[in-house]
Amino acid sequence: MPRISEFALLATPEQNTLCVRRHCASPAEFPAFIGDSFQQLGEYLSELGELMTDIPYVAYNHEPDGSFIVEAGFTVLRPLPGKGDIRPGTITEGKAVMCM
Repeated sequence: MPRISEFALLATPEQNTLCVRRHCASPAEFPAFIGDSFQQLGEYLSELGELMTDIPYVAYNHEPDGSFIVEAGFTVLRPLPGKGDIRPGTITEGKAVMCM
């Protein structure tokens, strides 16, 4: 029997984040970028002695030329400094779709 993913629409408060952004030419680049980014973010949070506060997230914008700006990140309790490709940021209050 095929596995069916569950989707949910969530109301989310504003959240502090650490994230990595990258320009991707196609969705085929997403898996490697996301995996590398989550590893990099996890190592940095460990270095800081901090923890993520929720599940990791991925967001993307489809550009007019057909490429994508992709952001992979973790929510964190408070604003934290960036390092290298890792940037601090926020997710604004709003709605989000979750897929498990």
